[in-house]
This record gives sequence, structure tokens and C-alpha cells, in this order.
Amino acid sequence: MSIYAMGRGGPPVAGATTLGLFLCLVQRKFLGGESTYLDQLDFSLLKLGKSVVANVLTYGWSLSSFWENPYTKILRDIIFIAVTCLALLAYFRRVKTTPRIYEIFLPIYLAVVLLWPNPGGARYLIPIVPLYVYYSLEGTEILKRWLQIRRTEAILVPLLVLIFVSYGAEFAHSDFGPFKEGIGKKETIELFSFIKSNTSPKDVFIFRKPRALALFTGRSASVYPESQIGTEVCRYSQTIGATYLIKAPAIDDPNFDEFLIKELPAKQLVFANSDFRVFHIRSDDLERCAAKEASANSPPFALTRTPSSR
Repeated sequence: MSIYAMGRGGPPVAGATTLGLFLCLVQRKFLGGESTYLDQLDFSLLKLGKSVVANVLTYGWSLSSFWENPYTKILRDIIFIAVTCLALLAYFRRVKTTPRIYEIFLPIYLAVVLLWPNPGGARYLIPIVPLYVYYSLEGTEILKRWLQIRRTEAILVPLLVLIFVSYGAEFAHSDFGPFKEGIGKKETIELFSFIKSNTSPKDVFIFRKPRALALFTGRSASVYPESQIGTEVCRYSQTIGATYLIKAPAIDDPNFDEFLIKELPAKQLVFANSDFRVFHIRSDDLERCAAKEASANSPPFALTRTPSSR
């Protein structure tokens, strides 16, 4: 559907949008609004420019990773450049001749993604991948006419061969054996077994993966406030009644280890393996730590409760 044909539904859509925005404002005014991520945005031109440049590089690499293989980057880069050039050719041709809703959606979506300071990698590109592939296929038709080639297959088949070779190499190199990380790993099983055997159901844990811990051990757990590593962790731990803290270097915030050494030197190590270390923390230690920086704010993270037994 072209943007011109969409004009017939313009007034109803505009009216519905206006009504929706009005109701949102009423809810925010009288019922309170939801917390948002807008505090992460920095509208200074310098930081915004740096963020956009960094995101362009990050998402460019993420898009090229769709054609990844474990043996050669050259093949990946050739496919990426070829497919991207074909897609750009088709996109700008559409914009120039018969623009549709897709040609409007794409730059708006990419603008939002590039302006957002925290890149999401390949998952933020998933909504545009179908368009990316579609435009590249349409680009082969345009290139065929430009080069005056009789059949599109003369362009498409060599490109598909390269893609299948790259994907075939990735498939052949893939490990289809047991998962080497996660809940099935020996060290993780040891951790869960220790917690179930040596702690009380009333104990509360601070851990980077609280939902997994709660599910497999029957204990209440919460993640520490990542954005406020410091005495805020002590205050939060005290608020939820935490009795144990689990250190997992592979997944923890880089500042978390420093915090443990400086702020909780009296913690008691009760379990350790190559992946995890479990510390027992006393309420008076948390109180002393939290007293260093009194705060009246409510805890930024909710406690992950164990499933009800009823």
C-alpha cells in the first residue's frame, strides 16, 4: 500500500491517536505513571553524537554477523556488502518512485535505535531483517535491468551459493552436544544443591540471576541494584532481609567484586567452586554498611518470591 492510499484512513487514525494520548495523560495525571527509561537519554549534542557513531558501528557489526561463519571473515564481509548494497539500491529506488509504509517505518525505527544510548545488538535489528532481505531481493531485479542481464538468476544464484557455503560452515562447526553453560552445568548444580541442603527456606539471596535461583532452590532471591553499586546495595539488602550473597564473576557487574571487598569485609564464605562463591551476611554488617549512605528512596528492584506451594 502506498502512502497516498493510506490517506483515506487518515482522520480516523488521527482521532484514535489523539484520544489515546489524551487518556494516557489523564492516567498519568490522576493515577500516576509508569517508570520509564528516559533517564538514560542524554540530549547534549556531544554525547548524542558519540552515541550515534558508536551505535552505527555496533549495529553494522551486528548486521554483518547474520552472515557469520567460523572460518573466514572475508566471506562474511563479501555477503554483507553485496546484500546491503542491493538492499540500499532497492530502498532508495522505492523512495524515489513509489514510497510505501515500509519506506517510512525503516528510517524512523533506525533513528530511534541509533539514538538510544544502550545498543541492543542483533535483537534490535530483528524487526528490520525481513525488510533487509526483501529489499536485497528486489535489488537483484533492479541490478539485472541496469546490467541488461536476461535472467535474475545470474545475480541471485552466485549470491545464494556464497550464503549457503557460509551457513553450511557455521552449521558444520556448531556444537550440538550438552550445554556447557547454564543450569545444567556441574558448578551450577553444585550451587543449587548446596543452597537446598544447607540453607533455610526463609533465607533471602542476592544473586545476579534471581529467577533461576528461586525456581531451582525454592529460596527467595533478588538482583542487586546494578546502577548503584556501593552502599546502596547494603541498604537494599537490608530492606529485603538478605542473608546470603552469591558472587559469580562471569555474570556479575565488574564493580561488584570491588564492592564486596570494600563494603562487606566481614562476610563469611560458606561455599565455593570455580564459578560461584556463597557468602553469609549478618544483619549488623549490612546495617553498618548501609549507614554510610542513608537514603529514603524505595528499593529499585523487587524481590523474586518462590512459587506458592498452594
